[in-house]
Amino acid sequence: MTRHALRRLGLLLLASLACLLPLRVAPQPSALAAPQADGWSQSSTPIGPGVQLTTFWQGTARGPVEGEFLTVDITNPKLSVKLLGAGPLAAAQPVSQMVANSGAIAGVNGDFFDIYHTSAPYGIAVSDGQVLKGPIWNWNQAAGIGQDGVGRIADVNVNGTVRLPGGEVPLNGLNQHNISAGCIGVYTTVWGPASRGRAVEGAQGVFEVTVQNGVVVGKAPFAGSGWIPPDAMVLLGREGGAQTLSALNIGDPVSVAYWPWTNAPAPFQMAVGGKTVLVRDGQIQDMQDNKTDPRSAIGFSADGHTLFLMTVNGRQRGSRGLTLRELAVLMQQIGAFNAMNLDGGGSSTMLARKPGDAGAEVVNHPSNGFERPVPNAIGIIAAPGSGQLHGLRVLPAVRETANQVFPGLSRTLIAKGFDENYGPAPIEKLEWESTTPANGTFEPGGVFRGGQPGTAWVLAHGDGPAGRKQSDGYPVNVLGYLARIATTSAGMTLNAGSPPAYFGVTGYAGDGQATSIETRDVSLNYDQSIVDITPVSPDVFQVTPRVEHGSTTVALSVGGYTTVFPIFIGLQSVVAAEFEDLNGWSYVGGNAEGAIGHGPGQSGQGLQMQYNFAQSTDPRTATTRIDPPLALPGEVLTVGAWVHGSGQGEHLVFNLQAADGTALDLEGPRITWNDWQYIEVNLPAGVNYPVHLVGMTAREADPTRQYSGQVIFDGLGVKTIQR
Repeated sequence: MTRHALRRLGLLLLASLACLLPLRVAPQPSALAAPQADGWSQSSTPIGPGVQLTTFWQGTARGPVEGEFLTVDITNPKLSVKLLGAGPLAAAQPVSQMVANSGAIAGVNGDFFDIYHTSAPYGIAVSDGQVLKGPIWNWNQAAGIGQDGVGRIADVNVNGTVRLPGGEVPLNGLNQHNISAGCIGVYTTVWGPASRGRAVEGAQGVFEVTVQNGVVVGKAPFAGSGWIPPDAMVLLGREGGAQTLSALNIGDPVSVAYWPWTNAPAPFQMAVGGKTVLVRDGQIQDMQDNKTDPRSAIGFSADGHTLFLMTVNGRQRGSRGLTLRELAVLMQQIGAFNAMNLDGGGSSTMLARKPGDAGAEVVNHPSNGFERPVPNAIGIIAAPGSGQLHGLRVLPAVRETANQVFPGLSRTLIAKGFDENYGPAPIEKLEWESTTPANGTFEPGGVFRGGQPGTAWVLAHGDGPAGRKQSDGYPVNVLGYLARIATTSAGMTLNAGSPPAYFGVTGYAGDGQATSIETRDVSLNYDQSIVDITPVSPDVFQVTPRVEHGSTTVALSVGGYTTVFPIFIGLQSVVAAEFEDLNGWSYVGGNAEGAIGHGPGQSGQGLQMQYNFAQSTDPRTATTRIDPPLALPGEVLTVGAWVHGSGQGEHLVFNLQAADGTALDLEGPRITWNDWQYIEVNLPAGVNYPVHLVGMTAREADPTRQYSGQVIFDGLGVKTIQR
């Protein structure tokens, strides 16, 4: 900054203290302890020239932590770091859309933002050396790349003046969603069509003027909305600022000047705003935050030549998230000499292009289960490569984590070719090799057939213009021998004309390890006049109904093990009993005293059954029985009810009787819950209709389990075929 500019800034400071930011004092290092790690594992892969993606798992005393970080060589001439946006500043979109629009090979969400209103980011935004917006009053940190090519974290602000016919007044904001009391802000075309009213909420007096080509062309006693032309700007004032603007007339000359201020040694070429500095000059800062949340962070090495971008999964069973201090410790451990917190929670998102892929994909696990739209992101742009084969990446055709197989079963592998910049490249004459044939061998088409348990190492070979290339060794884990199989859902209900549905088969070894089983290894036996079942991917079957009403039980066999999968088509759901009237219901106990009566139902009243299973060590039953039995309508395929348990773990049984007098005791799950759950069981094939409900039973056979309990039933329902 020139001496003249510094003098001018000093005069503005003295003239307009009410519209300026308070000075900030750098926080002192914290004395809090670092998280104690029980273990650490990681895997890394290059995804671009000078860019490495690392996924990690950390075991801590408070639970596991999973995350990802990018290590980026800023000095690599084939790379650039860009601030990505949603188009207008006051707008949001998923990071994946920003990355796709920009062609970036990686991206991480950026600044916190006005999430429920304008979506405008809180902090400064600098793109290609241009300041797009200023920070709100308490958000004056920035992380980015300077025009000297060095990455850093620095204090920032945007200062400016408005030259009016009567003299100069200070400018308080640039494209911001709030303006300080008594001040004036400016909006340009990059703000977008969003309302500017959010910036002056609660103001005692508002006024805005539109300036085009240096003269006032519009006035309004309120904040407007809509696109601002590229050659125009809108000045918005509140309180004293509103009074100043209201004195202007159409045709008055008005000019605005604004400039960034930073304590960095060079202006930013790109920068994203923030508030909480995690690490400054190698020292972890003092942070009073004990919440564990999903996190995102940006950091730089001591020389500013290496960029670190991190996301940490949170609010999930497999990853608890981190406190801010834990995040700071982790950023320091991976090499960040300076680091800043980015928006976290549901905003935390990282994308990366894997070697050989055409585009980037989400590599973290957003806590909402999907991407949250955000206003900006940090993108890594790589120069295109030659497109000629440089290497091969091996992965399962099913999904990248499915590198397991059972002895004798198959796992389809694919190879993706990549060029010197890790972009996609075609492979000619792909061949496969198992370097540990005792653990498995290859069949045509990249089909690996598991051998004896252990780790099989495989290689892919392919030809390209530069000659024959070979992948790194890829491990396929051959699990223990198959012990049982199960379908990915207990059953399926379809309607004629509805879209197809899908299911898969999972195998389990004796030690509990599991993986998906490919369709080629599954034998199916079912009524083909009822449904069509076809493989649509290596481990997924598609089910399409062929009739309006019907059912079939699919028998699935793998390696000598069989499971069944019921499919129902055109079922009607019918409520059979609401339990508002208990006439005909009674209690019958087996080695257990008890009683029935009304209790609070899901809606209205339910049937409450209380019982004492502490009176015997023999098998005990508590049954609520109806006399005469309740006729169930149509050809009943399922029966179920809302069940409120007391968490004792007793077995639930539905007692039915077929038309030929056959007793059907259909066992449900153990009642391990303490709230309402809907429990449904399937009737076996070949039942003689009509079917009657005889009762519902809680059963305990373990002599060591002595307790009293209760269960409430409500909304007894059936699914039937009505012909």
